[in-house]
Amino acid sequence: MNIEGELKVFEGRAAAVAGVGKDVVNEAMIRHWCEAMGDGHPAYPGIAPPTMLQAWTMGGLSGHTARSQAQDELFALLDGAG
Repeated sequence: MNIEGELKVFEGRAAAVAGVGKDVVNEAMIRHWCEAMGDGHPAYPGIAPPTMLQAWTMGGLSGHTARSQAQDELFALLDGAG
């Protein structure tokens, strides 16, 4: 099976079982990110760009406590694929 087929099995599966992000989404971080990425969309900084989702959901050095088994399996698949 190719990687696309292997990834397809994760569609619709929950990535987390519960939890709240470790940090609040705030205007300063949105501005820093947009400046670093050169993203000058007029909607920002009023809302966070969708591409910031990873930044708000990262577990940091202490890791995650409420990830689902599906997310762990997905990350293992992606890690294995390089």
